[in-house]
Amino acid sequence: FALPAPDNRVLLTKPITMSIKPLPEPAPDNFSGAVGRYVAEAVVDKTTVAVGEAVTWRVAVGGFGNIDTLPEPTWPEIDGWRTFEEQSTVNTEFTNGVLQGRRVYDRILIPSEAGEFVLPALEYGFFNPESEQYETATTDPITFVVVEGDAVEETGADSAEPLLLNEIAPLHQTPKKLRRPFSLLDKPLFWALWFVPLLALAGDYGLRRREARQANRLIEKQKRNAFRIAQQAIKAARAENINLADKQAERILTTYLSDKFDESFVGLSQTTRAEKLRAHGIRETLIRWVNRLYDQAEGVRYGYAGKEPGKLLAEVEQIIGRFERNQQGGLA
Repeated sequence: FALPAPDNRVLLTKPITMSIKPLPEPAPDNFSGAVGRYVAEAVVDKTTVAVGEAVTWRVAVGGFGNIDTLPEPTWPEIDGWRTFEEQSTVNTEFTNGVLQGRRVYDRILIPSEAGEFVLPALEYGFFNPESEQYETATTDPITFVVVEGDAVEETGADSAEPLLLNEIAPLHQTPKKLRRPFSLLDKPLFWALWFVPLLALAGDYGLRRREARQANRLIEKQKRNAFRIAQQAIKAARAENINLADKQAERILTTYLSDKFDESFVGLSQTTRAEKLRAHGIRETLIRWVNRLYDQAEGVRYGYAGKEPGKLLAEVEQIIGRFERNQQGGLA
């Protein structure tokens, strides 16, 4: 039985044309190349330390974008203190085809003098491709106290000598350690070792809870800032060119919804968008309003809508205001 001769073929895919836009100029001073949509938060592992004791300053940057290539924040110099940088950690995942996650940067600080100190707020600049604007994620300043270190008690030779002498038992006496059988059960260290795995598990559990709380704080900060960022974008669109403002309306609403509900609303169909909003308890009247606006925005994009300049942007402002008011009083 002869096998047929192999048929070698070359398969070619269709070419894909991509349009790469340059970043707008000039870039702000706090921009180091990050592209996406991010929030930032800073914490320290202790708020009271001794002189010469290490304290960890941790900054977490999270959101949507290429987390693996995020540049480090710009750390301020602290005169007279020793500082050491540690390897950053990355946690990413794809959600609805969008890469999201967070990157954590650690900086070790060793203070050289006592007093109350403030770690300044850090500004993390990035370019948001949805709003097509440079934006800044800012951490809160952190206050902590450095105290004088505790004095170490020294044991002189005079006090050490009697202790050594007491360890020498006379030859005619039976040493106390041999008067009864040796048993591990009598040793506190034996029982203490049983608790080492439990302590390790407890420490790991505590670390995970702390990281989860930090992630939740980042998400909540992003949600709180959604309305403010949308207002700034609307104001900037009106100030730039009222005739082109409506072309920004769809992008502003998409960014707001993504920030508000912590998931991407980019490029969704009406059905998928409605399902996402229903999952967050949004009422049908507001869902229909949102979908109708996206239809109108598509018309503006292709130049066949009949609305007067700025009206669509004003409608986006009304929709966002409805989300904010109704969220304070219950479901939208």
